[in-house]
Amino acid sequence: MSNDEGVVYDRSPAPPVQKEKAPAPVTLDQFYGEQPHDPDAEVENEYLGFSEIELPRQKQYGGKSIEVDRMHARDLALHIHKALKDSLIHSGESLTKTLKHYRGALAGSGLMDKDSLAEFKTLSEKIMQAGDYREKRRLLDEEVGPWLRGITLKRG
Repeated sequence: MSNDEGVVYDRSPAPPVQKEKAPAPVTLDQFYGEQPHDPDAEVENEYLGFSEIELPRQKQYGGKSIEVDRMHARDLALHIHKALKDSLIHSGESLTKTLKHYRGALAGSGLMDKDSLAEFKTLSEKIMQAGDYREKRRLLDEEVGPWLRGITLKRG
């Protein structure tokens, strides 16, 4: 006696599968609706820090600095602060080179005015005169970090 007694199975072939066409791609204008071009919107984005800037990458182990770091203007302070803290971990000499690199890069790029560059130089010298690691780290966190986040970049 089999388990299939009394059960009738439909053994006819399955109907062919209907493949649906993929929907046509939707453009942003179709999704959001037609947006009029507002030239003031671009200026507002630059104020918010969405314009992209480039700074030369710091030389590593005597190599050439041909690469650049690309970032939004709003990320510049965080980028420099992180680079300074990372260089402090490696050695004091590395911190000196990093400070000089970013002072030169900011001066050469024209992103900061003369007063801001002079203040950055003063802060750099204050860090280098600090004695131990803890004091340098405190200056980076309590003075340089807030100062970097508070600067206003010049428009190119």
